[in-house]
Amino acid sequence: IFMPFSLFGILYTFANIPFIKEKFNEFSLSYKLTALIPLYFTLLIMIFSVQKSYHIINIHYLIVPAVIVLFNILNYCFDKNRDTLVQLETAFIIVFMCFLETMLILSGVNKAAIMTCAHLFLIFIISMGMYWGYKFEKVSLINLSNFFLLIYLLTVYCRYGWNYIDKTLFFLIGGIGLVSLGIFLEKDKNRRLNKKEEE
Repeated sequence: IFMPFSLFGILYTFANIPFIKEKFNEFSLSYKLTALIPLYFTLLIMIFSVQKSYHIINIHYLIVPAVIVLFNILNYCFDKNRDTLVQLETAFIIVFMCFLETMLILSGVNKAAIMTCAHLFLIFIISMGMYWGYKFEKVSLINLSNFFLLIYLLTVYCRYGWNYIDKTLFFLIGGIGLVSLGIFLEKDKNRRLNKKEEE
């Protein structure tokens, strides 16, 4: 997990440098997406398969998350346009890197705690994708976020429903639920975008 987590942190930090974000807004957003996509699938895998330990003895692995946290704090301090989005992103990256440090240092981190954090981070990633999509009026980003939401819900449904629901009922409920949610998300997207155009 160290590589995708660290890659996310490095790319995200680079994209949040005030100068880059101000002068190359599209570039900054693309970098953030590039960082989030592999992280999303890594967290998705962690829901199904969590190792008993992610303990790493080599101290060098702990330096990268610490440096990422430091640079994100500096980015936040030097950013003149600190809005709610910047505050959320900065808090997220710091909490996430602390989560990585905890898993690497403490060998006995509870499996349930890791899975709970994975769920929370996935929900946050999807929420941020939708927020960016509506804020910058990027239909492709909204569609991608909706797709990730459907994949996440399907993963959770398979993870927890397979052993407790009759298989025929399992597929029936899953199919109806996904189609209904897809229709709802599409209508909601069109409604929000039309409202923005009218404003």
